[in-house]
Amino acid sequence: MKGIVLWFPLPLVVLFVASACDNGKESQGGLGQPCYPDDTCDGPLVCEDGECVAGGPYEKGDPVLLVEGGDAGGDGRWLLGVSADGDEPVEVGARFEWRPATISGPAHDIDSAPAAHDGFGAFAVKKMYQGQARLARGRIDDEPPQLVDLGDIEAVALHVAGDAVFVGAWGEVGWVDMKESVPEYERLVHRPDMEHKPYDLFARDCDRLLAIDDIILPILGDYFHLDERGKPTHLADWHLPGYQNGTYEHVLLVPDEGDDRVLYVAARFVSGYTGPGRVLSGHRVEGNSLGDDARQLREPLNDELIAGDEPTDFEGLAWYPGTESLEPALLVAAGERGLIVLPDMIDSEEPAYIVDVGGPCLDVAFAAGRVHALVGGDAPRVVRLSYEDGEWSTGAHLALDEPGSRFAR
Repeated sequence: MKGIVLWFPLPLVVLFVASACDNGKESQGGLGQPCYPDDTCDGPLVCEDGECVAGGPYEKGDPVLLVEGGDAGGDGRWLLGVSADGDEPVEVGARFEWRPATISGPAHDIDSAPAAHDGFGAFAVKKMYQGQARLARGRIDDEPPQLVDLGDIEAVALHVAGDAVFVGAWGEVGWVDMKESVPEYERLVHRPDMEHKPYDLFARDCDRLLAIDDIILPILGDYFHLDERGKPTHLADWHLPGYQNGTYEHVLLVPDEGDDRVLYVAARFVSGYTGPGRVLSGHRVEGNSLGDDARQLREPLNDELIAGDEPTDFEGLAWYPGTESLEPALLVAAGERGLIVLPDMIDSEEPAYIVDVGGPCLDVAFAAGRVHALVGGDAPRVVRLSYEDGEWSTGAHLALDEPGSRFAR
């Protein structure tokens, strides 16, 4: 597979896929975190007796989705667990609610870091506790989360890999090993000349983790290897492609041949010539280096969209590994447009098309061999899709009492 970059001008449904864990490329890992046979991956997700489980000392559990909702800048955030396997999606565990902590940046305040989720039961949020901002790592059950004082570190982004919680902050990346008797923040990367810019995005494929600082050029990336307990080793730092008056919105790291990966990016920008736009790009990761091979799709381009009739924002990304009857594809949640299916944007010339999920597609995820879509509108729900006889169709769904905004990753 070769890398691609897509350019576009710049906002829950589930698809069922029969996928075996003993095939490293067609994994059952959740939310961009595939698992592999343990002879090819010794990282946080491995296969055991044909099942995708958390590896090493991590607690095992069934793959789940976490729907995040509420007011990002207020005091009403919530997480709801939804089963990714079984005959139909059902609520699992206990709903978790928290009051988020506003982030005080060098230039301005921003909303709290979104929730992070490991694809199983573990999550992390930044919350207010007794008047102070704390890192909270918990599970979707009735147990209270562990709290960690980050001191002066303003967490802008979080990522969970079992008992390891990674923190993106202003000019630095760090981590917390929650298995320690007294968990403490440990700095991994520090860029003192970039403290006006935060690391605000993470992407992980198995035992490779990428932290991205995409606010204002240059756009920086730091690439890590995670061992069986999630302990990181810094492998490389990258300069990533940037866009005029633009920012990355969503990133996805997926397996390629051997130890290579492909990094997919959804970005938005504002051009002085064409106005606001969106870009989808695919970049090949060759070993520990960002390769030159890339493909971009940009919209609007000559007033044309990649798919659909009305321009909408890209709300989320997921990778569909394909089956015998359907090739791999990049899935793009596109709000009122629906779900964009982009057949293997690196190797295929097939055009993208829209799947109607029954309402605005607010996010998309592939977990437990299924594609899930988060649907908004008057009837918010998580929906599963199936592909048969050359067509996608909606299937079992879980109605939500209130709209969600995203799947925690």
